[in-house]
Amino acid sequence: MNKFMIETSLTDNNLNTDWKVDWQSIFTDKLLDEFAVVGFLVFDELFAQANLQALQAESGYIEYKEANLTEGERLVHIRGDKTHWIGDNDQAGIGYLNAIEQLGKFCNRIFYTGIRHCEAHYACYPKGFGYQWHSDNPKGRNERVLSAVFYLNEDWQETDGFGIV
Repeated sequence: MNKFMIETSLTDNNLNTDWKVDWQSIFTDKLLDEFAVVGFLVFDELFAQANLQALQAESGYIEYKEANLTEGERLVHIRGDKTHWIGDNDQAGIGYLNAIEQLGKFCNRIFYTGIRHCEAHYACYPKGFGYQWHSDNPKGRNERVLSAVFYLNEDWQETDGFGIV
């Protein structure tokens, strides 16, 4: 089972284009109201299985670096992962990032969020570590408006949680 916090319309088998999501049809008025009140949404089975497998494969051979939260300060009680920021050489990751960019454009139209840039990374967690609910704008910065978490674990279970406290 895969989880994405925040039904796809797949028309092409190319990894960089078949990530297209019709965000307008997903965000019904009821979901938009829920998102505005609760502050988060959870979607199951948002992307095609082939895309998930491509991300999983790509995540297995990239180089990870220790993640920092704020100006080089590593706060392992919040996160204990290593990350790899998605770039042009990450074919599967770029497809995912394109879908996130479309989500940002949709949120600009609906919520007037002013999102101008999207970024995404792979994260690898050692056993016993997780990602706690925290502000994604350290030291008073106000650049990040929305965060999305996409779980690639094959054996992910509801009891693993979402990191939401």
